[in-house]
Amino acid sequence: MKKYFIILVLLFVSSNVCSASNKIIDYGFENWGGGISSTPGYPFSSSYAEYCQSHEDGSEVIRSYQDWTPHTGNYFFMRNDGGGSFSPSIPGISSGTVNDNGNIGMNGSSCSQSPIDFERDINTGEIFISFWARIDDSFGRLPSGGRCKWIRVQTDGGVYGTVYMHIYTKLGSNDSRMYFYNGDEGGFLDDGLVTPLVNAFDGNWHKYSLYINFNSGLIRGWYDVDRESSLNVSREWQAPDGKIGSSSRPSYFLVQANFSADSPNELTYHALDDIQVWDGMPNTDGVISPVISPPTDETIDETIDVQAWNAEEQTGQTGWSDSTSTWCVRVPVNGSSIVNSGNQVKIEFNGRNSGDYRIKEVSIAERDANGGVGAVVDSTWTKVTFSGASIINWGTAEVTVPAGGDVVSDPVTFNIQSGKDYYVTYMLVSPSVYLCPSTDQSELYFSGADRSNDIDWTGFSTQTGRLHALSKIYVGSCGPVVPMAGVGLNNTP
Repeated sequence: MKKYFIILVLLFVSSNVCSASNKIIDYGFENWGGGISSTPGYPFSSSYAEYCQSHEDGSEVIRSYQDWTPHTGNYFFMRNDGGGSFSPSIPGISSGTVNDNGNIGMNGSSCSQSPIDFERDINTGEIFISFWARIDDSFGRLPSGGRCKWIRVQTDGGVYGTVYMHIYTKLGSNDSRMYFYNGDEGGFLDDGLVTPLVNAFDGNWHKYSLYINFNSGLIRGWYDVDRESSLNVSREWQAPDGKIGSSSRPSYFLVQANFSADSPNELTYHALDDIQVWDGMPNTDGVISPVISPPTDETIDETIDVQAWNAEEQTGQTGWSDSTSTWCVRVPVNGSSIVNSGNQVKIEFNGRNSGDYRIKEVSIAERDANGGVGAVVDSTWTKVTFSGASIINWGTAEVTVPAGGDVVSDPVTFNIQSGKDYYVTYMLVSPSVYLCPSTDQSELYFSGADRSNDIDWTGFSTQTGRLHALSKIYVGSCGPVVPMAGVGLNNTP
């Protein structure tokens, strides 16, 4: 008797799969200053003052409420979603609110302390959102509840381009269900598919995550998953034509938009903590690839170790001198000095001979070959972070460069090519070090003014005859390196 053995082989491909995403928001309300105006980085905003007032009246950042405490740290966000009142009351919450347009990533003109604008800072065609939420058990027993627009991602596709994660609030228990919705695609997506959310309304902390890839038409959702990947998805939908209607990118998002356009009369509330937003999947799991790849604990730092540029080699100088200047500088990186190309970079700063110094607001951009001195290609302007920070703190976080040492940035997705010129811009908060290059390699500077957030320096800045602090650029690649203008992920301000 012959025996036949069927061998199943699962191939894991890793050579072309790596994380190219940047953390846009990492916020847990820990810097709460007692009010929106006194809390830098407070993530919610709106374009209309009346919505701002509704948001203020219906929500508050608190330390505890009865047996509710933060997911991590000392503070969390609480919102009254219905018509009832808290008992005992919560100082700062005077009424309930539905659809207060507490937008995240909008940087609206009213009630905004956040520097984050998704239309500027996310240019990948992808978004990953995660947060922890406690939801009161009243959500599961609302007679007028229905499907709650739990996460509403506004896009460039207009009203019908909006992508929703709905949770069902009318099962009569603490359990719920997850649904996806998009008007351009005809409404609820795979509506017959039931995705249970067990104990979603039991008043404990639960994690919700949503990933949208507008480039491939993919939507994925997770519930109570700590390390999201393609292997542990709770719900998934793939557009047959690879497009989600007319949308190509996110504009901003809301949490708990409304209950099928209805407002509960009962006391209904939820809490939020530890909000993260990325411009792609944060894990190296090949989420877009049709080839299944395993999650890995390797970091991108381990792949970006090839030197692409060196200030000493460009200038022909090796003796760094201690400076006395505190300037905002834009340092030229000459393409003729770039020896390796790639689409991910890290940037290094050289320490003083004596005494530490501080920098902030570091960015990199491709020089505009058709523009004047200091001009860059706007779409390539990319913010650079350090120590795993999110760019929500980019404008305020200072980095200390130790004497006799150096500091290297986090990896950022940026397309750098040998033969093309670039600028690295940053604010010297305290005196650093410098080289003395030839005239055509001199940096631009503003004395006494922080212009790090300005893209266009043409005609306004002055050449220094020096090159401050910037010492090296390292490069790596995630997939093929495409010879294009640049891939700026944190673009024009």
